[in-house]
Amino acid sequence: MDQVAAQKSGRQTPLASLELGVAPDSTGVDSNNGYTRLYGSHIAWSAPTVPLAREIDPRLVFERLFRAGRPRTDSAKVDVLLLDRVLEDARKLQKRLGTSDRQRMDEYLSVVRSLEERLERTSRPQTGAAWKPRVPLDPKAEPPENPPQFPEHVQLMMDMIALAFQTDTTRVCTFMFNNEVSNQSFSFVEGVSGGHHSTSHHQHREEQLKQYQLINKWHVAQYAYLLRKLRDIKEGGGTLLDNSIVLFGSGLRDGNAHSPINLPIILGGRGGGRIATGQHIVYPPNSPLSNLYVSMLDAFGTAVERFADSTGPARGILAS
Repeated sequence: MDQVAAQKSGRQTPLASLELGVAPDSTGVDSNNGYTRLYGSHIAWSAPTVPLAREIDPRLVFERLFRAGRPRTDSAKVDVLLLDRVLEDARKLQKRLGTSDRQRMDEYLSVVRSLEERLERTSRPQTGAAWKPRVPLDPKAEPPENPPQFPEHVQLMMDMIALAFQTDTTRVCTFMFNNEVSNQSFSFVEGVSGGHHSTSHHQHREEQLKQYQLINKWHVAQYAYLLRKLRDIKEGGGTLLDNSIVLFGSGLRDGNAHSPINLPIILGGRGGGRIATGQHIVYPPNSPLSNLYVSMLDAFGTAVERFADSTGPARGILAS
C-alpha cells in the first residue's frame, strides 16, 4: 500500500519512500512455516517477491536525508558504480550455484536492484522545478551512530521520520519496531523481565499477561511520541500531524494464538483534512484490513478501486 502511494508522491520528492527498522534482516528459512525469514524482516515491498531494503542506523538515515537534496554529488554516482560491481560479481557467482542457493541469491539481488534504482534516481538531475527542503538540515545535528540501547534507537528513528516529513524529503515512510519472532528484551520496562516473543506466548498465565500488556503499552507510547513530534511542527496554517496519516498496528492480535483476526489498529493525523478523527470504529467480523488501505490511499490522493482482498473503502474513515 505504501508503494502504491509512493508511485505518485515519489515524483515530487528526492526519496520516493523511506524504509526503517532497528534490527538487521533475519536470514535462512523459518522452520515453522517453510518461508524465508525475509518475510518477517520487511513490511515494504516493491513487488510480491521484492522487499525494499531498510536502514537501521539513524545516523545513516540522517545522511541520506542530508544528501537527498544534493542529487548531483559525485558520492551518489560512486555508490551507483559500486552497486553495479556488486551485481556483476553476484551474477557470475549465481551461475555456479545450486537451485536452493540460487533462490537465495535471487532474493539478495532483488534487494540490491531496488537500491540501485533509488541511487540512480538521486544521481539524475531533477525534472521540473528544482526541489528544495522545506527546512534546512544542520549537518551538526546528526544523531549518534548505532545507539546501544533499544529505546533510544527507536526514538531516534521516530525523530528521523519526523525530519523526513518536515523537510519533505519523502512523503512515505514505513518503520518496523523489530523483526518478526524477535525476542528483544524488554527488561528496561518496569515490571517486565523477559523478551517480547517469549512473553507473547503467555499461555494465559496472569503474570505473563501483565508483562505482555506493559510491552504493548510501551509500543503505543512510542507511537504517541511520534505523533507529538509531528504535532509540534508547524506547517501552513496547522501542524505536520494535521497533514499526515500515521498508521500503527500489528499483524497479530494475540501472539499466543497467532491470531490475525480483529486487529487493533490506530490511525493518527488528519491527512490534510481528509481523515475523520476522534472516533473508535468497530467493524463487522471478517472485515478486510485492506478496506482501510483503500480509504488511506484515497485520502493520500492515490485513489484505487481495490487493494488486495478489499471489498470497498472502510466505513467512517474519510471526512464528509
